[in-house]
Amino acid sequence: MKRKFACVIMALVLVISLLPLGAIHTQAASNLNYSESAVSLIKQFEGFHATAYQDVNQWSVGYGTPGYAGQVVTEAQADQALRTSLTSINQAINQFTANNNLYLNQSQHDALVSFSFNCGTDWMTQAGRFREAVVRNSSVNEFLFAISLWANVSSVPNAALINRRLAEANLYLNNVYSSAAPAAYTYVILDPNGGTAGSNGEDKMQAYMSGSNVNILAGNPTKSGYSFGGWFTTPTGGTGVKYLSSATAGRTLYAQYGVPVSVTSNYCYVRGGAGSNYTQINTVSAGTQLVIVETAQVNGTAWGRYIDGWVELSNTNYVGGGSINNGNNNNNNGSGTTTPVNTGTVVCTTGVNIRSGPGINYNKVGAAYNGQRISIYETVNSGGSFWGRIGTNQWISLTYVKLDSTNTGNTGNTGNGGVIWEGTGGNNNTNVTYQVGTVTASGLNVRSAPGVGNPVVGSYRKGDQVKIYSQTTQNNMLWGMTDKGWVSMNYISLISGGNNGGNNGNGNSTVIATGVVKANTNLNVRNGAGTGYAKVGALSGGSVVNIYERVTVGGMEWGRIGTNQWVSLAYVTLNTNNGGSIITPSTGLGTVISSTGLNVRNGAGQNYTRVGSLAPGTQVNIYEVTTVGTQQWGRIGTNQWVCMTYIRMNSSNGGSTTIPSTGYTGRVVNCTQLNVRAAAGTNNAIVGRLTPGTTVTVYELTYVNGVAWGRISTGWVCMQYIQLTSTGSGSNSGVIWQ
Repeated sequence: MKRKFACVIMALVLVISLLPLGAIHTQAASNLNYSESAVSLIKQFEGFHATAYQDVNQWSVGYGTPGYAGQVVTEAQADQALRTSLTSINQAINQFTANNNLYLNQSQHDALVSFSFNCGTDWMTQAGRFREAVVRNSSVNEFLFAISLWANVSSVPNAALINRRLAEANLYLNNVYSSAAPAAYTYVILDPNGGTAGSNGEDKMQAYMSGSNVNILAGNPTKSGYSFGGWFTTPTGGTGVKYLSSATAGRTLYAQYGVPVSVTSNYCYVRGGAGSNYTQINTVSAGTQLVIVETAQVNGTAWGRYIDGWVELSNTNYVGGGSINNGNNNNNNGSGTTTPVNTGTVVCTTGVNIRSGPGINYNKVGAAYNGQRISIYETVNSGGSFWGRIGTNQWISLTYVKLDSTNTGNTGNTGNGGVIWEGTGGNNNTNVTYQVGTVTASGLNVRSAPGVGNPVVGSYRKGDQVKIYSQTTQNNMLWGMTDKGWVSMNYISLISGGNNGGNNGNGNSTVIATGVVKANTNLNVRNGAGTGYAKVGALSGGSVVNIYERVTVGGMEWGRIGTNQWVSLAYVTLNTNNGGSIITPSTGLGTVISSTGLNVRNGAGQNYTRVGSLAPGTQVNIYEVTTVGTQQWGRIGTNQWVCMTYIRMNSSNGGSTTIPSTGYTGRVVNCTQLNVRAAAGTNNAIVGRLTPGTTVTVYELTYVNGVAWGRISTGWVCMQYIQLTSTGSGSNSGVIWQ
């Protein structure tokens, strides 16, 4: 009998050993209770409210538990109500894990308790992406996306809820009990831009791990009559975004819509802008499907923009009659004609404002850059100046546009080569900057755009004098735009500056400023204004120079110090000019001494527009000082000036500011904690935090909306909360302070 019993036992053991693990226990899932850490975390999220408050569509009280109008509770009563609610949620989660045979650790269980207390428990019984992420043990980015979908208030993404969802994800994935979102987690807002968000209006954001490229997991939005063309950085125009990264952290991306087309030519070039003069950035082959979200006419040729760039529509099966402007079918040109009456090129080196109407009294709505090709749909004479409409409520002064043709249907003041000059009359071209040069080659080709690969549209003979309206670099070669088109500057010898009084020769012999070459500098002297010109000498730090002319080329200011001798003024400290105002050398750091803060204006004088402010105690670099009336004003950045009455200079040696290569050191002050952000500006993602007294090294300074930001080793911080304690060491080859 004993042998028989033993055989039975052995057989039973053998059978059990062959069974799947899940068959041994009918309920192998976790069966946990919420922890005290979870209670503390939820209290941090909710905050204590002694009196009932309206919470979306219900009354809440205490730590966010249901209440009624006028209800008042103590903290002890609120704590008890919270625990009662959590007990019910606790039971629901344990049943959920049992039904799905899930084993959760304590932090995962607590994360679901916190989530369910805020969002309810229906997610456990209904199909949804968060439920699937938990059940299927999804990847980090899939989990972050799923939980971030529960961060809306009345269908609108809410920043506080996004932070809570990311903190709960951190608890679930990393066992971190903190009410703050981790620096590694970030998100984007996905704006359907007039359409319906993906998944029937649900996909309005996506959380993800910042850093490497992450796929966009949100469903494509829809818009009646159009196809989804991709996500972009702005509602119209902008840059297409195919992957999420640290560059998109905390930003809003906008859907754009258009019409689908198919590429019909064997090879179709993709360019950076509408027009063959733009750089080729890619090619697409026959059969490739594109969604065109914008169209434009350039020199009679139709172009279409898709997420990767612009293509010539003749290479596709596009048959649309009008223009596309992100699917709005408004012809992109506003009221009036939709057919261009002319085309042209912007010739102002610093760019030109685009305004909402024809005149400088209209609001600025954008800017066109030097060399940009534009289409003109109508021209008007406003106050004696000609303006051209280039889009919907978009006007540009034709003073700074070189038109391809004078046949605009509008009689008025025209200059050489089809340029319309604003209010000057005839060829009196006093309002547009140009340089005059002589052709040195036996025959010089003129091309339709900068670059030897562009078509030849004309030529110049040796000895011809030409006007150079703008310059740009293409494939390491400097090109200049003339009345006929673009020429290589290798074969142009600049001899004068036209309306500037002589750019390279002896046209202007009056000293307009003097200066000193900055310390620790070996400054190249070139035979023209621009880095593309030949080096003809060098100046050492401390050399004194006379400046006869100043021009801006490619965003950099240059000064003529002799016949065919030019230097970059970025490395020269100017002393005086011939206008009577004083421009002193940089005198180092200054401190704001106004107890109420100090306005920053876009020019020297109280009549200029306020563009920002500086808090008391802020330290700034002063790059030049000028006298307006009885007051001195100091320039602290590009178009940024402050009244020197409220600045106490930290040093007064009268010499140039030494720019340290190792940065400035300082410490955190005047805050409970200081956010470190991924880039300069409060709209960028928080990547860390610093406590008061923390010592930092600032390697770079920039301004965002008039507020100074400094780059430290872990990101960017607002300089209003940094007290600088030393000025580093080294030369001006390191940090550039704006």
